[in-house]
Amino acid sequence: MAAWEPFRNNVDMDKEEHMLKSFVKERPKKDESNITGSMAAMKAWHTVDRRAREALRRNSHLPLVEAFEERILGYVKSAEAGQVLTLEVQDPFHRLVLHGICEFYGLASNTVSKWEDTAGGFSLVSRTHIQKKKHPKSSDCVQPVRLVDFLSTMKNGVPNSEAAA
Repeated sequence: MAAWEPFRNNVDMDKEEHMLKSFVKERPKKDESNITGSMAAMKAWHTVDRRAREALRRNSHLPLVEAFEERILGYVKSAEAGQVLTLEVQDPFHRLVLHGICEFYGLASNTVSKWEDTAGGFSLVSRTHIQKKKHPKSSDCVQPVRLVDFLSTMKNGVPNSEAAA
């Protein structure tokens, strides 16, 4: 090791940096505008919480997912800035599915539970509030591929272009 010391100490730092940069190839920046529908859906899928992904994968709940998705897409297409969609979903599993769908579409969602006086006495009522996020990327919340179609494709292993045919 001592034999290399004179050589190492005589190398100019700028030359060393230039030589090291020549070995490392810079990756070109990804062009986000050229993302296909399935790639965008996969990217959105990875933003969904792990527990919600597991719940959404259950095939027995596709009608529930489709019903929630229709309500959410209707809201996304017609909602004005600051408008909130409120859904009363009492079942905890269904709320988990609902929050997962919101994450897929890049929407903010939170559930508030409180005791309310009803005809039969006091009962706990849970309301989920959904709204568009305020950052600029959420302006296009509608994915090119619907979540229900994406889940069916994942189950069947068929590429999206073939699933549509």
